[in-house]
Amino acid sequence: MLDISAIINQYPDYAMGIAFALAMVESLPFVGSLIPGMLTMPAIGWLMASNQIPPATTFLLIIIGAMIGDYIGYFMGFYSKNSAHQKAVYYKKEHWLATGKSFVKKYGALSVVIGRFIGPLRSSIPLFAGIFEMNIVPFTLAALPSVCLWAIIHLAPGYMVVWVKFDLLKQSSMWVDGGMFIIATSLVLLSIVVGFCHESPRVKRVLSAVFDRLNMKIKSQQKHTVQIACLTIASITMSCLIYRGSFQELNQLVYTLFSAQNSILLSLSLVHTALCYIPLILLLTVGLGLLLMIREQPRSGLILISSVGCAFALCFMLKYSLHYPRPDHIASYLGNQSLPSGHTCLTTALILSLLPKTKALTRLHMVGYMFIVLTMLSRVLIGAHWVSDVLLGWVIGYLGYVIGEVITEQASTRSAHVIERYSMVAKQYVGHKTQVLSQTTLLLGYCIIAWGYATLTGKMSIIPYLLPS
Repeated sequence: MLDISAIINQYPDYAMGIAFALAMVESLPFVGSLIPGMLTMPAIGWLMASNQIPPATTFLLIIIGAMIGDYIGYFMGFYSKNSAHQKAVYYKKEHWLATGKSFVKKYGALSVVIGRFIGPLRSSIPLFAGIFEMNIVPFTLAALPSVCLWAIIHLAPGYMVVWVKFDLLKQSSMWVDGGMFIIATSLVLLSIVVGFCHESPRVKRVLSAVFDRLNMKIKSQQKHTVQIACLTIASITMSCLIYRGSFQELNQLVYTLFSAQNSILLSLSLVHTALCYIPLILLLTVGLGLLLMIREQPRSGLILISSVGCAFALCFMLKYSLHYPRPDHIASYLGNQSLPSGHTCLTTALILSLLPKTKALTRLHMVGYMFIVLTMLSRVLIGAHWVSDVLLGWVIGYLGYVIGEVITEQASTRSAHVIERYSMVAKQYVGHKTQVLSQTTLLLGYCIIAWGYATLTGKMSIIPYLLPS
């Protein structure tokens, strides 16, 4: 079997000569554009990092080879400047020459540095510099540091392979998981940014340009379309990551962190989680929704009911189709449908629906967001869910809220008179009974009922949540 490492160790001059030749050829006009440095030079970097070839000498040869290639290109251009235009016309490349001229004239010697990292121009800039008579001194002063930077960037991946002891087959899963996590996080952040900044003229222009490019004639629902698409893909991606076991280390780390349970923290978490008991949250949603409709806020009431309803449907569809297990010590008490967290999901949809739709971040917004975070923490603290469960629950809750907004907008557009009529009917029959009933009164009453129910049914007891000693 041919042992490349043994050959390189025995004949290091060959490897250094190849490095020199590659650097020079990649700097030559025309030919250099056909040889991607990011595919050839990292291998040289790997040999340098593993000391199979002398690093300093090889790096110096690479710099010399690249500079020779640049000078060949420069002098080719300089001595053919008089015939360059005729040749460009003959080969129908006038636009190519015009692009090079405008680039060199605009940036001067800096064009040599910039062009080094632009694919189509990479090997042609020295040629253009010669054709348009750039002085050799500024050309050299620009070419030398750009060559050094180019070599460092292209050799770096090879060095990283050695430094992190990278094994492609063993570590490919890590890179796939990392890429999926970045995609999911980026999509969620994009959805949040679009939600907060959709009134910005710049964001509107970007959204319009994207939908025009996709030939999608959507004007009024561009924000919601982007948000739903982003959150749906993010939810699917996160579900795949969780099932691949990508969150297992994080889940176990947090679980271990909270394994030294504190009875006070457990009790406080149970007090909070009692407020988010799912059947009671659904009853609160219906009650608040009806109250808002009676108080001549049918749109707010419909957003609340449709958002929480959609979040509930999505959450429990996932729960009973994924069957992801809870932490072992609580599975027999709460059941094994852990993913996603229903408490987090419904609370997120409920709070986002109730918060005022203002551009400014008010104190009420901060309280609402803090309540969602505390709900997530309480579910993890008592051991009812893994961290991954509450994260996915939050995304599903946010998705339910956005879908609820879409349903409300469509209903308000197409059935405004129907909504108004039912609102008036409800007001006529029960309106006089709700004159002293406000949202604050209803929420306070809800808290008392929720805590009372949790106490009577034993849900406030910390015993089932204690880890076995």
